[in-house]
Amino acid sequence: MQPTKPYAMISESFSVTTEITLNCRLSELKKQLYNHRDDLLVYIHDGSTSSRHQKTTNYGFLSDEAVKGSASRSIYIVLARKLTPEIRENCIPIIPAEICSTTDAASANWNDLISLTENNPDEFNLRTQRAYEEACSNFKGSDYCQDAAVLSVVSEIICWTFSRTDATHQRERKFQDTYKQTLEKYVQYWDSLADASALERFRDALYAAARKQSIRFRAIGNIDETYCKEMEVLYDEYKLYITLDLVKSLVSEYMSEFLVSDVLAQLSEAGILSDSIVKTLTLSTGHPKNVRLRSINRSFVNGHGRRDITTI
Repeated sequence: MQPTKPYAMISESFSVTTEITLNCRLSELKKQLYNHRDDLLVYIHDGSTSSRHQKTTNYGFLSDEAVKGSASRSIYIVLARKLTPEIRENCIPIIPAEICSTTDAASANWNDLISLTENNPDEFNLRTQRAYEEACSNFKGSDYCQDAAVLSVVSEIICWTFSRTDATHQRERKFQDTYKQTLEKYVQYWDSLADASALERFRDALYAAARKQSIRFRAIGNIDETYCKEMEVLYDEYKLYITLDLVKSLVSEYMSEFLVSDVLAQLSEAGILSDSIVKTLTLSTGHPKNVRLRSINRSFVNGHGRRDITTI
């Protein structure tokens, strides 16, 4: 009973520590995972400083292990500070809230579970089967039905472990309630990621940057020596004019789960982002200034009843 991909916990801080990292050679990663083969949940740092080839190789191996299912009894959870293209492609990210305490979950291993199961086989079968079937029924039709069901079973096992002592009965109930409240959000989030359009996300990034005032808008006929191409977007009646570096900066800050090259390709293929053009701007002093810019149709940015972005 395995998810279709490893899970990825996205957070600025974690209560669990692990020496396992993707920032290593594949042979070393295999050795580290083998040393933790008896752990129910295996936490792995995302290896954000590793090379693209190293990331591709190691994430590919984790995905293959998840697909094998019975070949690995452990469920892998990648710990990352932000959603990256590699995680988007190879993992199932968990962002809205944590279902259970990672500190307590990390200490669980197969020997503990086997001991618990041997003493309570009927209750174990009842709990896991019920959790799995309920999740399958609730999320039938979702591409992530299997992943939700596995996460449901993992949560049930952890909650059951806590319930073995009277002192943690209330804690078990708290985890169960938290799980029920958040799992539906997880599945909705996973489905939205699968359907996410780089075009829609880029439009959202423009508005987010405008609200944050990290970019400014200036009429193209109102240029003077204070014009700053690093943060200013020019506009006329029909188009916005923006430097390629500023486009890349917006994608990196607000669309970290996408590759910049993919976003540029989708925008260009859709006819939204023009090829590079040299625009000769006339400053208020009368002096010309040549700037290399890309144009974006204002009708695309301001569509769907949105407020005119240049007025934010």
